[in-house]
Amino acid sequence: MTAAIEAQGTLLKAGNGASPEVFTTIAEVNDIRWNGLATTQIEVTNHGSTGGFREYILTNQDGGEVVFDVNYVPGATTHKNAAGGFLKRWVDKTTDNYTVTWPSSPVVTWSFAAIITNMDFSAPARDAALSGTVTLKVTGQPTLV
Repeated sequence: MTAAIEAQGTLLKAGNGASPEVFTTIAEVNDIRWNGLATTQIEVTNHGSTGGFREYILTNQDGGEVVFDVNYVPGATTHKNAAGGFLKRWVDKTTDNYTVTWPSSPVVTWSFAAIITNMDFSAPARDAALSGTVTLKVTGQPTLV
């Protein structure tokens, strides 16, 4: 039997920077992808390396990017170019705190600081809703529990 968990109900939230910080769910999120968790490797092969095999050590880590798709709602508080909206965060070039809450039992929440590096919007002529894709570049060490 599988232990797979349905993705429906995953929440992406943005912090408001207050103390204590309050996190608000970003409205109308469709897909969330956390891409590029990576560790830089450097080769340290030397004349004493055994069997002619290359050797490596790990150095800096990269928190990757969180990319999410939304049904773009221009007037939604978490979307618009006003306090709290991702358009405002992009215009102001801020580093903000975010969380992803996975719909598991018990609930697991990953937290991270990020900057918005890219946004794309689409308004098809037929058979589709207004949509957007937002890229958050993780800065610093995320908390992955």
